[in-house]
Amino acid sequence: MTESDIVCHRLRNQLLHSSTYTSPAAVVQWLGCLQATDYTAAKRSIISRMHASGNTSVDTFINQGILQRSFLLKPIHHLVTATDNTWIQTLTTPLIKVSCKRLYHTLSIDPPLLKRSRHTLEKILRDGQTLTRQQLTPHLGLSSKDLRINILLMDAELEGIICSGPLSGKTFTYRLQPPQAVAIPAEEAVAVLAQRYFRSRGPARLQDFVYWSGLPVPIAKKGLSECALSCEVVDGEAYWFSSDMDRAVPVIHGSLILPAADEFYVGYEEEGSGGRVGQFL
Repeated sequence: MTESDIVCHRLRNQLLHSSTYTSPAAVVQWLGCLQATDYTAAKRSIISRMHASGNTSVDTFINQGILQRSFLLKPIHHLVTATDNTWIQTLTTPLIKVSCKRLYHTLSIDPPLLKRSRHTLEKILRDGQTLTRQQLTPHLGLSSKDLRINILLMDAELEGIICSGPLSGKTFTYRLQPPQAVAIPAEEAVAVLAQRYFRSRGPARLQDFVYWSGLPVPIAKKGLSECALSCEVVDGEAYWFSSDMDRAVPVIHGSLILPAADEFYVGYEEEGSGGRVGQFL
């Protein structure tokens, strides 16, 4: 396997070459989750991974609750299926909270404030109510310019109290998190997340998985060891991929136009790591 081969395999495994997927939810589930700080760019990323004849309305899947926008992996919004949201968020929430400790201190966000805001959100969003961030802000006793509103909403998401709701025009709403049946023990969740990553973004290195997931190296390494993965050493580095990956290198012609925050860039430790991205994009 050469450096160029790695790029070609990644393009195919990320569904950017010869995709047969016709549903945004299927694309997102294959990827595990994808960064969605810029929702419009995230939609473009999904559509670029779909067969042309599919239902490309990502908004429809958001409005139906099949897809959610959640804080996962890092304190960054990602798109994820509702069935995967709970176990991924449960796995990574402790790490996100640790990474935000200094920010909480800087903004004078303490446990009593968090407790009050959680209670308020549970109260005003009951009975199926959905409200935008702007509509929620005065209920939490904050002004529209107060940076704490973003942190309080993130905290309630991480606690499993609220989740993204249907769009109001182009604006996300929030609703109470419905009961989730999918629960995976932390040890198993790490392995599942690793399997999702390496099947959709492989061949990739351990450090790529660590960068993407935000997991500490020992935990990421354990997850990798519990997956049914194959490995090949290229230029002295171990690249992991799904054991059932087609080893034939795809022949790729033409060009791709992807948004700046596409998973093909942000899914690895360094932009374009492991291959000459420019020859294909």
